[in-house]
Amino acid sequence: MASNQVPQVSTQKAIEDELNVSTMSNNQIMDQISATHVHDDKNFDVESLFIVVKSILNGATHVDNTQDTTQAQPKEKALEACFSPPLCTLKQLSFEMACRDMDEEVAHKITISILSRLSTYSWNAKAVLTLAAFALDYGEFWLLDQLHQSDLLAQSMGILKGVPTVLESSWLLKHKNAIDELCNLIKATLDVVEYIFKLEKLLKNNDLKDISSLSTAKDSIPIHVYWAIITVVVCTTQLCCLINDEDKSPKLFPFAEEINVTLNFLKSHIEPIEDQIRYQKLMEVMENPMEIMVAFKEMTFKPLINDGSTNTQIGIEVVKIKNVLLWFSGLNISEVDISILKSIYEEISKDDQYKIVWIPIEEKWTDDMQKKFDMLRSKMPTWYIEHNYSFKLGIKYVKEKWQFKNKPLVVVMNSQGIVVHPDALRMITVSRMNAFPFTTKKEEELSIGDDWFGYLIFDNFTTMTQSMKEEKHIFFYGGVNKKWKKRFNDKAYVLRKDPIIVDAKISVESFCWAKESDSQTFWNYLQRFHSTMIDKRTESDPLTQAVQKVLSYKTESGWALLCKGFKLVNHGNGTRILQVLEEFDNWKQLVPQIGLVNSFKDYKMILPQKEELFNGEDCIGLQMINHIPKLLTWIQEGKYIFIYGGVDEEWRKQFAKRVEALAKDYVIQDAKISIVLSCVEMGCKGKDDRLQKFLSSRTHKNTESGWVVLSKGSKLVDGGNGITILKVLEEFNKWRWRVRESTMFEICFKDYHKEVLHNGEDWFGYFMIEHFREPKFSTWIQEGKHIFIYGGEDEEWINHFTKKAEALTKDPVIQKAMISIELHHLTMKSKGKYDNGIAGHFWYKLELFSYYKPCTVRQEIEKLISYKNENFGWAVLCKGYKLMVSGNETNILKVLELEEFKKYI
Repeated sequence: MASNQVPQVSTQKAIEDELNVSTMSNNQIMDQISATHVHDDKNFDVESLFIVVKSILNGATHVDNTQDTTQAQPKEKALEACFSPPLCTLKQLSFEMACRDMDEEVAHKITISILSRLSTYSWNAKAVLTLAAFALDYGEFWLLDQLHQSDLLAQSMGILKGVPTVLESSWLLKHKNAIDELCNLIKATLDVVEYIFKLEKLLKNNDLKDISSLSTAKDSIPIHVYWAIITVVVCTTQLCCLINDEDKSPKLFPFAEEINVTLNFLKSHIEPIEDQIRYQKLMEVMENPMEIMVAFKEMTFKPLINDGSTNTQIGIEVVKIKNVLLWFSGLNISEVDISILKSIYEEISKDDQYKIVWIPIEEKWTDDMQKKFDMLRSKMPTWYIEHNYSFKLGIKYVKEKWQFKNKPLVVVMNSQGIVVHPDALRMITVSRMNAFPFTTKKEEELSIGDDWFGYLIFDNFTTMTQSMKEEKHIFFYGGVNKKWKKRFNDKAYVLRKDPIIVDAKISVESFCWAKESDSQTFWNYLQRFHSTMIDKRTESDPLTQAVQKVLSYKTESGWALLCKGFKLVNHGNGTRILQVLEEFDNWKQLVPQIGLVNSFKDYKMILPQKEELFNGEDCIGLQMINHIPKLLTWIQEGKYIFIYGGVDEEWRKQFAKRVEALAKDYVIQDAKISIVLSCVEMGCKGKDDRLQKFLSSRTHKNTESGWVVLSKGSKLVDGGNGITILKVLEEFNKWRWRVRESTMFEICFKDYHKEVLHNGEDWFGYFMIEHFREPKFSTWIQEGKHIFIYGGEDEEWINHFTKKAEALTKDPVIQKAMISIELHHLTMKSKGKYDNGIAGHFWYKLELFSYYKPCTVRQEIEKLISYKNENFGWAVLCKGYKLMVSGNETNILKVLELEEFKKYI
């Protein structure tokens, strides 16, 4: 048979008809058939005729006595209302192809004759008319076969057409293979004509300049028509032979072989052209789709599965007027990849304006792949899934336009179907929800913003990407000193293995550039990034300065960068950053409370001032860092810190509430005074020795229920019993004006605290310590001893009181109870007058002290002052700070009796 190379129209004269078809080349055939073609009849409705022909042949080629003839056929385009088939021409062609002895030479001559008869028709019309002539007989034969059993007219017509012979089962068995061969060949020929139609439409609707392969296909149309017609001619003879039950019939195989070659040739040329045109249209639509539904339809996304646990399918309408994240990937995604997108999904689902569609793309789906797909889907939330996406042009677009290379990517479309980011996965991975709304403009901002280091690493050092995706803590370190690097690595290992880090489930890794070339690459990328940043930010910008600082480490003996995930959270040169790790024991207790990053940063921040901040006698001890999570930050910021504790939970709640109210007071805020508070462990366990010593110097009362220490930064300011300090804060209205005028909060606080102490039940002890500064006297009071203070002008009475008091101290009951009693005698030189004596000083200061005191305190003072002019004597008993009893010479002596004294123990 002739070779199916692309034919070229020749100017040679037609060769002799005697040439055998099997030996003729396509060029030789073309020379003959081109001479038969005059021009195209533009008015002939070949499309409507072809619709009818397809309907007949598609129905008839599937018919046998066992088939269901009611089966629905594909819906065809509607016929033109004015269509009228060229019946005369069809009958002429049918007659010309009528039964005769057939070989290749005769078939060729008949084909040339038909082409000559149809010279004024277009090439595809010639093929369709010939096929239609065959369909007249072919369709009539099989139609009569269906109707003759129930219709008398059909039976009579069948007799004339020879159809009754088909009824015999022996005939069906005898010619089954021949019938199947004929049906298959007709179907293949119909397909060839269908492709010729497609080719004609492509030529009509497209410019040959845009699609060069169309020109080649166009030149081949006549030869394809020739092979279609000659095949129909041979099939007509075959049909006659079958009807007449003749053994002799033409050999269809050579023509079937040639028609299949022709069909494959057309497919191989037309389908790529159609794909190219469709792809161009796809690209045009995707450039400006107007709405997202248009984009989805153009990409031929099928119904979406919307549930990770079931196969519930829904239409693509669910994405209408939504923004969509198209997540393309293979099946090689990790659980971390899923968790990152899941965190985004949880946030964007809140207002229902964004949707996520997962579209896994694989070359070929196997059972194992299906199992893996099901496993991955089970770990996903109820976002949408496009399962087994196979539209090859869509996949081509994803690979070429969006650069999908079997690595996950996220294409972001707005509600108009416009791509606002061709791959937002990097920004989502690095910045998470900070990347919202996932546009290229947003990524530009982020890549030179706080997340700059993550973008630098993500693009250029993929070996670290997985660890950073998992939000691990990573020390990047390096330097020119090998010993320093080894020491840093050792200390980082100790930190990583510490039980506190392990128990907190904090993952820490260390990374050092193994090769000098890798290290140099890092610095080169960093330098390039810095140059880019300079163009968009000023030199004074904090971020620019941070990048410059990191660049300065290049020649250091040692340096380290601490990252949490993709974010660079801290960095430093060798000396200080190594010291932070070496002193890990000083700050590791903070890690479970405020995290590794904050603990590391805070401790590194105070290192230059550590000695100054923590080693003074009036400073908070370094040990308190592990009890107060934010202490380092507060100290650096110079805040006023109320440190408190105690076993009384109700008191702790009241105190915290009162401090919070104080911090929000308008005077405090106007003065820009920053007040914070921290509750440490209950009782005294939370206070180190230095804090306990300071507290003891400020109060004599039991602090187990509640205690408070105030510091400004690391400097201790004041402290005391919880109840007393709470009273100071509750009465802030009384000393607010002092703060407004001086803005020295610590001085105002201390002064009013002192007033509260002097105006309370312990006023006498504070009065005596302040105005009688004898060390022993202060010690007696602070130790809580029983003290008799007495005086008067009657020496006999004074001696009597002294003897009785001394006798009381020696009483076995008192000694057994280990009660300590002290005596202090005040004398006055001149009766009723103040002089330089101790007694005179006492009465003078007592009168001054009585001014502006509360009623109860003033009454006690006035009672004491009334004893000043007593002729005999007076006495006062205090227990520690508290005044227990007082009296003149007549009533105070009975206190020295054991039974009476017991009342004041």
